[in-house]
Amino acid sequence: MKNDIQYKEETAIFIDDSENNLDIAKEYKLIPIRMDRNKNSNSKYPIINNLTDIKE
Repeated sequence: MKNDIQYKEETAIFIDDSENNLDIAKEYKLIPIRMDRNKNSNSKYPIINNLTDIKE
């Protein structure tokens, strides 16, 4: 699959509930953010509970 999406490194975010996926995203220079709707996770990445938690 061709990747037509262009972004500047360190400006694109990646949101997921898997710490492993976030580690991979960081390798690709994306900003990893952990999604935790149940509010019971610990993470080395910032945690949000829903998309409205994202701020500029």
